[in-house]
Amino acid sequence: MKSDSLSLSRLLVGFALAIFALAGCLLFVPTLCSRAFDANQVVWDLQWLNAWSIGFVIMLLVVWHSRFELKTRTLLTLGCFSLWGLVGVGLLFDGTPFSLNSYWGDQQFRTAMILKFKTFAWPTDMYLKDLPPFYPPAYYYLLSIVARVFSLEAYQMLKVGSLLIFFLGPPLLYLFWTRLVSHLQALCIVIVTFLVQTMAVFTAPHEFLANAFFVPWWLLFIEQVHTPRQDKRWFMTGGLIGGGIFMCYYYAFFVGGLVLLARSLSAFRKSRDRMAKLHRLKNSWIALGWAGLCSAPYWLPLLVSILTIGFSSGQNRWFSIGYANMDFPMFEFSYVGVLMLGGLLYTIFRVKARLYKALLALTAAVPVYYLIGSVLGNLDTPVLYIKARDFLWPVLSALIGLAFAGIFRLKRKGRLVNVLGLGAAVFVLICVSSFSQLLNLPETRDIRKAAPERRFTDMAKQPNKVGAVFLTNIYQFPVFVPAYMFVSPSEHIAHPAGRFFDRTCLLGMLQTVSDPYLFSVALRNNEYDRIDYLMPKLGKDRFEISYTLSNYPDRLIGKTVSYDLKMLKDTLRFTREGPLDVFRVNEVPPSAGEHLVLKDVSIRDSLLTVAKYHLLRHHLNAVGKGLLDVYTGADWSSWHSLLPEGEADKVAKLQRVEAVSVNDSIYLALQFRVLSDFSDDFRVFLHVYAGADGKGFANHDFAPQPPTSTWKKGDIVVCQQVIPDPASDFRFHVGLFLKERRLGDGFIGEFQR
Repeated sequence: MKSDSLSLSRLLVGFALAIFALAGCLLFVPTLCSRAFDANQVVWDLQWLNAWSIGFVIMLLVVWHSRFELKTRTLLTLGCFSLWGLVGVGLLFDGTPFSLNSYWGDQQFRTAMILKFKTFAWPTDMYLKDLPPFYPPAYYYLLSIVARVFSLEAYQMLKVGSLLIFFLGPPLLYLFWTRLVSHLQALCIVIVTFLVQTMAVFTAPHEFLANAFFVPWWLLFIEQVHTPRQDKRWFMTGGLIGGGIFMCYYYAFFVGGLVLLARSLSAFRKSRDRMAKLHRLKNSWIALGWAGLCSAPYWLPLLVSILTIGFSSGQNRWFSIGYANMDFPMFEFSYVGVLMLGGLLYTIFRVKARLYKALLALTAAVPVYYLIGSVLGNLDTPVLYIKARDFLWPVLSALIGLAFAGIFRLKRKGRLVNVLGLGAAVFVLICVSSFSQLLNLPETRDIRKAAPERRFTDMAKQPNKVGAVFLTNIYQFPVFVPAYMFVSPSEHIAHPAGRFFDRTCLLGMLQTVSDPYLFSVALRNNEYDRIDYLMPKLGKDRFEISYTLSNYPDRLIGKTVSYDLKMLKDTLRFTREGPLDVFRVNEVPPSAGEHLVLKDVSIRDSLLTVAKYHLLRHHLNAVGKGLLDVYTGADWSSWHSLLPEGEADKVAKLQRVEAVSVNDSIYLALQFRVLSDFSDDFRVFLHVYAGADGKGFANHDFAPQPPTSTWKKGDIVVCQQVIPDPASDFRFHVGLFLKERRLGDGFIGEFQR
């Protein structure tokens, strides 16, 4: 009879699971079909989502109170959880091809990455041509492979990725954790990790995956909490997994690096187990080295591009006041914060076990990373320590999961245990209801209204647009068109080797050009990228290109450069294509008699014009320089281009000085890049040191034109001064001052004949 009762119980549980799976399929399949936005459908989906979440909690209770073995119950619970997540995401984004935030904000450049990876054989930067990815590419590269295999559009893949994370992520993470803890503990950790970080799956999926898998990888291969036979195969496996995690997102390695550094320092202290500690430490560094080697396909091309081209990064400079807070999640007044604090206290009481000690070490490293980041941030070298707080979530989720598992494993089923079990069920119910809360957000409803932009999807079908370089401020077009941009939309997402400031400097210098031929020469033959198309914002008399600059520590500031609209009316050099304001840049040589003469260098105003063309010439390649020289007839043999060194209190940088001897005078053109807005009218001090001793100096201070009160961040300003010719080599000291106050130490350069 007992055997029959057990069989009947299992049969009923199996029947309930089948009903649950069938209901999930019936709810999920219709969500794959695209449909126009319908407010009534949102209401239906919300009600189905509520019913589905409650059904999931009921299934957990049914499975957990069944008579299956513990391992079987954990696996069934895991399967129900994966199915719940898959259907929940489907209902959340029912009828739309997009994930949260559609193709706006950060999702814009992530979708552009997927499209580039899908289109081109080798991964490239999301915006700039002929550069390797700098943003960790592994997750988005995998999505591009899925898109290629199943003939999906790139803009669909962030939603597909969310579906795959919720469906495949839990069992994969569960398998990883079972190498370290029991099946029950692994199940609790996985469920808590996904439930308390639901939003992260949609807003930063690569970061969520990297952090979630980093914790068990670190415990297994670096901390060696569970120590199997450590042979070459073991190290290679750890290296491959660690390399994959690093290529998804790497900030967790900085926090872990602090832990490993502390272990390295403490391992040399005299103790009974010193040799065992040194042996584990050696294996930790070997495993980390293998991870570095396996992630070389990402960081090695990036490093080569930086070493060969140069480095200029604004990725860590997108701060605002909200990112400077030290708001650790376990101290937040919320049910998740209370659970995290409880899990932390539970871990402290069990700190003697290596697993709990290692988790506490990772937790303790976060405030240390905050300390380092705060100091470096005040030294104007931010390290984006806010990412350390995001890393705390999977660590503290693991602590909550271990605490829950500890409660469930209590043998004595007293009233307290039942109350805590009921509390765990309430926690799950509250967490799963977060999907319903997401569906109520206005942003989620906006996603359902969004649609692929037809003007760009049509453009993507034109072969001449694929791989072309556009100068534009319509920054959503790389989401749909596998083309490149001349300048990234923002300094914060510009490639470190992309020479963002040099590119924007060229755009600034081109504002002084009104000749269509020279304008087209600069676009087609600059040092950075050959521009194939213009897609600007057209005004009445000007056309504009916009981008954003870092305004650390206050996030962003917009910058717009504008040009004479008459140039685009030269249909030989600029051919309008299609209904959009897209102009193909043509290489058409000047017609007979068409030229620009720069020969009268005795007049002060002409010298400024010539100097600006010489400054522009530095941004051109060899072909461009030759075309400019022939067209203008300019002789640059007597011009000296000087690169001064120094600083002006981080508000302006003297990039270059052009000098030429004219009659008995030296003409100097000073090119400043403005780093911060000016409010006062500063003067320029110019001290010239001549003679053998070089001690005395002649003072040639002047008021720059335009005045500094009009200088705005991102401007490229060229001002001039004429001084008597010292008739010998000389050094000069240039800077900005207001009354008795100087901006920094100024800039020092040398003029050699």
